[in-house]
Parts: sequence; C-alpha cells; structure tokens
Amino acid sequence: MPLKANAKNIRWQIRARKQIQELMLRQWSLLEAENDSILKNRQYFYQMTRMVQTAFSLWRSAFLTNVENDHAEILKHQREFLERTLTTNAIGFSEEFGRSDFTVAYYNNNAKYRLERECKYDKELKHTSEFQKLLEIGKNDDENPREQVVIWDICFDALNTCFSKFEERLTPKQTKK
Repeated sequence: MPLKANAKNIRWQIRARKQIQELMLRQWSLLEAENDSILKNRQYFYQMTRMVQTAFSLWRSAFLTNVENDHAEILKHQREFLERTLTTNAIGFSEEFGRSDFTVAYYNNNAKYRLERECKYDKELKHTSEFQKLLEIGKNDDENPREQVVIWDICFDALNTCFSKFEERLTPKQTKK
C-alpha cells in the first residue's frame, strides 16, 4: 500500500509531474513541427519513440512514489497483481496505485531500460554526467538501495539531456541577424 500522504512527498510529486509534463509538451511540440523529418529518418523515429515511452513511464511513476521498501508487502502485491490480471485480464491505475510499492519500480525500471538503449544508438550520451549517474543504478543497490524518487530524478535528468540533444540535432539554431 502507498504510505499515508505527507507534505514532503506531495511536494516532490507535484514538482516531478510538472517537470515531466513540461518535457512531454516539448516532445509533442517537436512532433508537431518535425513529424516529416522524424518519419524520414529511421533512427530519429526509434529515438523519438523511446523518449516518448520513457516520458510516459516517468509520468506514471511520479504518481506512485510514496512507498516503503517492504519486501513482504511487495511480494504480496505482486501476487495480488498477478491474480487480478489472471482473473479480470485488466489492470487500471487504481490497482497500480494500491500496489505502488511494486508498480513504481516497474515504471522507473522501464524508463531506465529505454534510456540505456539510447546509449546503444547515441554513444555520446554515456559520457554525460546525467547518463553516468543512470548507468550507476543497480551497481551497489544491495548495499545502498536508492529510493524510487532518487531513481526517478536520475532518469528524468538523463531523459531531459537526451531530448535536448535530440532537439538540437533536429532543429539547429537559427543564425542571429
């Protein structure tokens, strides 16, 4: 179950939702303006697709971060999640929210995975400080587990860097007169 609402987490969630929605608006605006350019270039198409998928995952997980890392609860919620899926063939946000200690990690891991794939196609990304931090997630999590809000922030910063570089490549700056 999610923890009882608290002001610190609510403030964090509001900030996170604002950040990700502003980035999603930038993505939407770029798609509106550069749709044809993205369609004509297979690499641009797949990169844009991964970035939008990443943004969706971060948008969703921003609502789910008020959690403990209680392994017994997580296992219980995994079992309930599977039971619900098997018996109804449907999962909605209310089920995700009620089991957020399990689902927040799913969305954050999905975002991390897609960002790691960006490094495969854009080799320069892994040299940025934001991607260096992203690539460190998981290396020492047994000794020093990160909170989901920390993972979210790292993923967001990496996505923002990735998208900013993509925007620059797709829409070069106009020369000043």
